[in-house]
Amino acid sequence: MGIVKYKMSGGMILDNFPLHGSIVVGDTVISSGLGGVYPSGLIVGYVTEVERDETEPFCHVKLTPAVNFHSVEEVFVLMTEGEM
Repeated sequence: MGIVKYKMSGGMILDNFPLHGSIVVGDTVISSGLGGVYPSGLIVGYVTEVERDETEPFCHVKLTPAVNFHSVEEVFVLMTEGEM
């Protein structure tokens, strides 16, 4: 578990991922649906770098987005009737 963020200086990162959590370069990051905003199972991105500093409680994880946001023109969201 972690929180995906975009930082202008560092690109897409996975924040608050535990230092001793199981994550390696090449892993796929998907949405959990826990916040209630996004559905679960959406591919968010791929892990490109993992740095572990034993003096910090969390890893520094860099991601590559699953899509090129500069080429996205339209988004179509499907929701069940109960979610509207």
